[in-house]
Amino acid sequence: MNMNIKYPRIWIAAHGGPLEVASDKNTPPVILRLLAGDDDWHVRRRVADNPNTPAGVLSKLAGDDVWMVREIVAENSNTPVNVLLLLAADEDEMVRQSAVFNPSLPVDVIRQLAKDAKWQVRDGVGQNPNTPPDVLSELAQDKDEEVRQAVAMNRETPAKALRRLAKDEILHVWTAAKENLRERRLSP
Repeated sequence: MNMNIKYPRIWIAAHGGPLEVASDKNTPPVILRLLAGDDDWHVRRRVADNPNTPAGVLSKLAGDDVWMVREIVAENSNTPVNVLLLLAADEDEMVRQSAVFNPSLPVDVIRQLAKDAKWQVRDGVGQNPNTPPDVLSELAQDKDEEVRQAVAMNRETPAKALRRLAKDEILHVWTAAKENLRERRLSP
């Protein structure tokens, strides 16, 4: 594909419009760079989600005013680690939760986010397969049932923590823990 597109707006229109082009994995980076400045946050969100979006464009989108754009930047595996660290400290809990799922997020930051005031972030830590076992054991005692359920469902949760969760007072927590124990062929 020709990377020197003379009339990008015409090219975008000819290829289905901004939303379609922003989602297309074959869209050239030069077009994604242009669409990252679009007035419509839906277009910017799709650019953030595109695996072909350059790291520099993701860095720019990490500062977007709309949290739903920053959330997708946090999930993109091409987001530079230094930008991911900023997103892990974002004011919006949904952005922080999304950062937890990025495989490039350092373990020390996962440990920090396990202590987040918002249950949604701790829930994300509980779901993450990269969360260290000692952190999962801590989160197994979280005050919020959603966090305990996430830990109960995590295949990396230590057996001792799962056995404790299998005795939880909340039905969906103990059933998830027992299911995990059964799938891993561990005694309850």
